[in-house]
Amino acid sequence: MSQNAIVKKVVHPGVVEVSLMRQMECGLSCSSCEGCPQRPKEEILALARTLLPLCRARKVPLLINDRVDIALAAGADGVHLGQDDLPLPEARALLGPDRILGATSHTVEEALRAQAEGADYLGVGAMFPTGTKTDTVPTSADTLKAICAAVSIPVVAIGGINAENLPTLAGTGIAGAAVVSAIFSQSDFTTAARTLRTAADLAAR
Repeated sequence: MSQNAIVKKVVHPGVVEVSLMRQMECGLSCSSCEGCPQRPKEEILALARTLLPLCRARKVPLLINDRVDIALAAGADGVHLGQDDLPLPEARALLGPDRILGATSHTVEEALRAQAEGADYLGVGAMFPTGTKTDTVPTSADTLKAICAAVSIPVVAIGGINAENLPTLAGTGIAGAAVVSAIFSQSDFTTAARTLRTAADLAAR
């Protein structure tokens, strides 16, 4: 995963192809396909297979959220797992050494364990209130900074990130941020992605 990354979580297949192409042109450096819990796995797989050639054409990795099986079936570049998902050692054994394995962490202890178990990067948060998920664990900027200092793998801030609050995380050591509403709630996806990329570059200094 590249430094100063903007990670876009794709959750709306109806607009994804055009919006994703525009966002990749504006600095999007990794895309994560996230299916709503009630969405059939067949739909998530079909969406992943639609996104993959778009991402490959622009050398942007495609990760699947939570589902190692769908990541493998779609030929995606990796997977992001939460604390309640498949254990990282088992996921790494299935994915092999070359695919990207991301993990959500909320504490320094969880972060160090994830790194030891083979995670390539960490998603830490929720840093701010978010409407995307209702079961998030609030994380302070101090905890984020401590996690960044404790691990040697990239750390991505997650949860309620937008162009206004992302610069407040400058100095924490993050490599980038993961966003959903900060792009999809805007009328102009392209401008939103470009603005976020600028904010991410500032926050990751």
